[in-house]
Amino acid sequence: MKKLISIAIAIFITSICGLKAIAMDFETAYNQCSKKPVFALIYAEWASNYQGDIDNFEAVGEKYANDANFVLLDIAKEDMAFYNSKYHMYPNIPYVVMYTNGGTISRYIPRDCVEDYRCLEGKIKAMIK
Repeated sequence: MKKLISIAIAIFITSICGLKAIAMDFETAYNQCSKKPVFALIYAEWASNYQGDIDNFEAVGEKYANDANFVLLDIAKEDMAFYNSKYHMYPNIPYVVMYTNGGTISRYIPRDCVEDYRCLEGKIKAMIK
């Protein structure tokens, strides 16, 4: 069972791209959860204004790169079935989750905050301090 879960996680991890400015993929960030929190922006290309949400997230990610890892996750991709079957959060995209303690989702930032740079920065800043 553990091997099957590891394979599913590996498939999930290989489908994620890191932020351009930070150049970290999800696997690298996830493996460092015990050292630094990982913030993942969950979005889909078909969602309206997804590029603005990515821009906000990248800007915050650049500002707090020393304190946390930041990655993007496009759940609209076919190879995201593992993530989608586990979390079932389509209606709420975009949103940000924070992974800590070896990969546990410990915080959630909703869509309205992700779309507002000041709100997003404030929430992330509070979560990493």
